[in-house]
Amino acid sequence: MRIQVYLGACLMASFALAQNVGIGTATPAAKLDVFGPSGTYIRVSGNLPAGDGNQGLIGYEWVNTSTGGTWRLFLADPDGGFGVNPRSLEVWEYPANLGAGGCCRPRLRILVFGWFRQPRRGRDWAPRLRRYRNRHTR
Repeated sequence: MRIQVYLGACLMASFALAQNVGIGTATPAAKLDVFGPSGTYIRVSGNLPAGDGNQGLIGYEWVNTSTGGTWRLFLADPDGGFGVNPRSLEVWEYPANLGAGGCCRPRLRILVFGWFRQPRRGRDWAPRLRRYRNRHTR
């Protein structure tokens, strides 16, 4: 009886001390680490909070393990704000080697009226992509 109580207490303590949760992996590397065979999809649904703590901006982050940097995908509120264009989809790069005072770089913007913009060059790609535009957009 004593052994069973001791084992039960150890099991409960291990659950209480666990930091990361893994689905499909025995060694999760993040708070929630989902691993599946190549080509599978992860579905997230429900009322999701904003990724940066601000209402109306949801950010998803990809980690580049080879450089230590990250890429973030932002979905902006229709009213805009937060440094992201209204009704847009933006991809920003957060390199690991920017140093003190460094920030991030916008890499791609897709605006609501169907134009693409590569912020580094500051030019719209619309002339090249005009024939691919949705006819119901502006």
